[in-house]
Amino acid sequence: MSIRTTFRVVLLATVVLAAGGCSFFGKKSSYEQAQASRPLEVPPDLDTPSTGGSLSIPEGGTGATSDDGSLAAVPSEAPAEIVAGEDSSMSLADSPAGAWRRVGMALERSQVGEITARDESTATFTLNGTSRVTAQDDRGFFKKLFTSEKSESAEVTRIVRIRADGDGSRVTVEDEGGQAAGDEFARRIISALKQRLG
Repeated sequence: MSIRTTFRVVLLATVVLAAGGCSFFGKKSSYEQAQASRPLEVPPDLDTPSTGGSLSIPEGGTGATSDDGSLAAVPSEAPAEIVAGEDSSMSLADSPAGAWRRVGMALERSQVGEITARDESTATFTLNGTSRVTAQDDRGFFKKLFTSEKSESAEVTRIVRIRADGDGSRVTVEDEGGQAAGDEFARRIISALKQRLG
């Protein structure tokens, strides 16, 4: 056997012994020698976190404000499906200015429609959305009697207006001509506001 081959065998044996480490000689690692310790004990007064004040709801007109007095941004949440109610107006126990800010936040969070304009001087919001309208019905008497009405969705624009009403404010939904709107979209807007503002 040549010196070179002998050197390779010795080198290979050294690598195998080094790779085997302590386990080759019967020594156990620190991990294998570790013993289970006593389970952690939690003091009785720390079992349940305190929930005092976690569900407090601020009073009307007291939204979170930043240093410059404007409303602070609040993270939005996923909107729930809003079903149209019976009302196309509502009252709030707040000044028109406070009601305008609260209504704006409620409209943004509910995402009931797309806010295309807002005007604090006239206390209005302009919303685009869809409303179900009954299609022109040219069915005969018996077909009308035994089948349901046809309805289709149409794109509409509605104006949400806040006015002073005694000590509080009145929120109404109008069409673009300034007339009171009572269609499905208008009633859905008021339902969304009632869910958010009560």
